[in-house]
Amino acid sequence: MIYKRIPGGIEIVRLFVAIDLSPPIKEDMREAQAAVKATRAKVTLVDPSLIHITLKFLGEVPESRVAEVCGALREIKMDPFTISVNGISVNNSRNPRVVWGVIGDRGECGSLFTRIESALSAIGFPRETRRLYPGKKG
Repeated sequence: MIYKRIPGGIEIVRLFVAIDLSPPIKEDMREAQAAVKATRAKVTLVDPSLIHITLKFLGEVPESRVAEVCGALREIKMDPFTISVNGISVNNSRNPRVVWGVIGDRGECGSLFTRIESALSAIGFPRETRRLYPGKKG
């Protein structure tokens, strides 16, 4: 879990808050990756077992704050919801470098994102300035 140590012996971890996707969605993404790979586009594909939706990237955080972050996130209450992958998109159709799954839901990802922002800003993490677009790397 330790990402690195900085001078003074402080241990740093790279943290992000994400939604893990179901095995059927990961399988769909694996199939989509096979189609992308067949195009010979010069992209690096992520192992499908690691595919997730990042809702908040916290960056490098002292390991001593991990419990505080986890505690704040545990306070978030939300009913389970359904996510689907409704397509694949790229950053540039002529020379794609980034490929992502277009996520479908009924606004729950946005609601969860808002709750995460509130919980983490209360303990000193800055709010995101960009709009959430689940499934797209901003």
